[in-house]
Formats: sequence, C-alpha cells, structure tokens
Amino acid sequence: ELSSTASGRRRHALRTGAGNFFVMRPPGWGSDICWISCDDEETMGRFERIFRDMGLPQAFAPVVGHSNQLRMYSAFYVVRTKCSKLKMHCDYVREVGTDALTLITPIRDYDPSHFQLNYARTGRPADLSDLDHLPSRASLERYIYRRGRAVVFGSGFWHSTEVGGSASMD
Repeated sequence: ELSSTASGRRRHALRTGAGNFFVMRPPGWGSDICWISCDDEETMGRFERIFRDMGLPQAFAPVVGHSNQLRMYSAFYVVRTKCSKLKMHCDYVREVGTDALTLITPIRDYDPSHFQLNYARTGRPADLSDLDHLPSRASLERYIYRRGRAVVFGSGFWHSTEVGGSASMD
C-alpha cells in the first residue's frame, strides 16, 4: 500500500521471497529514485551476515573512529531508471554527529555511458552551511559503477546520480 507522509515522501511495503522491505521515494529529486530498505529483523539479519562474511567491519575499522566495533545500521537497494537534474547531497553532515560510511555496488554491469555517480572533491567534510554553496556541475567528477567493485565514501561527501536514463529495464 502506498502512503504519503507529512514531508511528501512516498512509502509502501514490499514483501518478497528474499525478505520484507519498505520503499521510499523522495519528492522533488528530478528522478524516479527510490530506496528499498529492510523492514524486519530477519531481512536485516541477511544483510548483516553479508556485511560480516565480506569482512567489512575489519576492512573499515582503521578508517572509522569507533569505541567497540563497526556496525551496519541500514541496508537497502537504490533503484532508478531516470534522472533529469542533479540532486547534490550528503548522506551525513557534521551536524548529525555521526561517522558513517556509504557503500554502493551495482548488482550487475550497466552501460557506462548512461547515468553513473557524480561527486565533488571538496577536501573537507560538508556541513549545513554548504547548502548555500553547492558544487557547480562543471566541477564534478564521475565514478563509473562496475559489478564486483564498490565505491565507499564517508560523511560529508557531496554526490548525485548523473543526469540521464537507463537504456533498458533489465
């Protein structure tokens, strides 16, 4: 069932053989992007096992300050087929008060000429005052997603889906 919240975000449940998820689609992004997130303990446990089996806590422990151990607090698929404008954003800004990493890896190879990841090299973490001084399109760099490889970035990393669209739905 699709529902709206006060912020205008759209949310609905998705039940599959692989687990239970909820889908969020933000308004005003110039894209059909949505996040398909774990919606119960069992489904989250499947992603946590992958996180541990891949050795990600040990791999990233040296670069993320922590007092005990690194934990995965969210897991989701990001899905989109079109993007008509950049939506530069940071997953976390200094004011949130957290150190977090975002790891993105495609589930298959896609045509590299179609929309990938745009990002800005700013040399410092973003904070809320940066919202008035977003990076210009001309200053952006491009990361090409490749199956079997992941891009990992930390708090305060400006990024957006590249303008474009998917050549096919497969």
